[in-house]
Amino acid sequence: MKMTNVFVYGTLRQGGRNHQLIAEHVQSARKATVNGMLFHLPYGYPAMVDGRGTVHGEVFELGDPETALAILDQLEGYCGPGQANHYERIIVTAIGADGKKYTCYTYVYPAERKEWLEQHAEQVFGGDWMAFLHSKDKVMYFAYGSCMSERDFCRTVPHFEVMGRAVLDDHRLAFTRYSRGRQGGVADIIPSPGDRVEGVLYKIPARYVTDLDWREGVPAGVYRREYVDVSFNGQLVSALTYVVVEKQLDEIAPSESYASLILDEGASLLSTHYTERVRRHIEQLWKRGR
Repeated sequence: MKMTNVFVYGTLRQGGRNHQLIAEHVQSARKATVNGMLFHLPYGYPAMVDGRGTVHGEVFELGDPETALAILDQLEGYCGPGQANHYERIIVTAIGADGKKYTCYTYVYPAERKEWLEQHAEQVFGGDWMAFLHSKDKVMYFAYGSCMSERDFCRTVPHFEVMGRAVLDDHRLAFTRYSRGRQGGVADIIPSPGDRVEGVLYKIPARYVTDLDWREGVPAGVYRREYVDVSFNGQLVSALTYVVVEKQLDEIAPSESYASLILDEGASLLSTHYTERVRRHIEQLWKRGR
């Protein structure tokens, strides 16, 4: 079967500066997402690579695929399999807004250049390059521990926008590291199929990410940055969060003051069911530690 669909996520999208190159060959267009990580290159256009995340774009059904692909290959610097290509043309599965799956061509940066991207390009948090262009100095951040408390969070990030409650599926909240500063266990997220972690989704100025790194002990190897897909208002949003690097096998009971940051100050946006489940878990850790 001849491939007739292409997934575009950058300048070729409707409203993008290169859309006119193939506009006459587009029979239909629909919003869709694919799995991957998205970066903004210093040259002013995006690049997608394999990774955990969601990339937003559009699926174009091509009326004349052979002609359209020749135009796209030239634009993306694709000469063929095994060549020194600027972008590679691969086949992906895109998910439409209605949940329907579409098999498509798309163009991605070569896998061997992923490390270069991480060092020299800018991560597009949320995976939507068009939105990034309009707000490129903002970062989506998923807080599930003490940072859910706005009072505590503003010590590190004085300017932020609270987006609302977000949910990370197939993970659970755990207290896997002892903190001398917090005088007890501190929060972590670990994979756990069927479970979920609720938290607060913030939009923060990108300049504060380094401050968050210091707060979480990233330079010392305490926590590390991770990018997760969280559910927010019915959409999957790629967001920055932090996870413990060296996890203790047995969970460590948090201090009462730290637990209060999560259960009292930080839980105002969370569901009652989730908050009570976390409260029971912390109480069990306290009983075990006595």
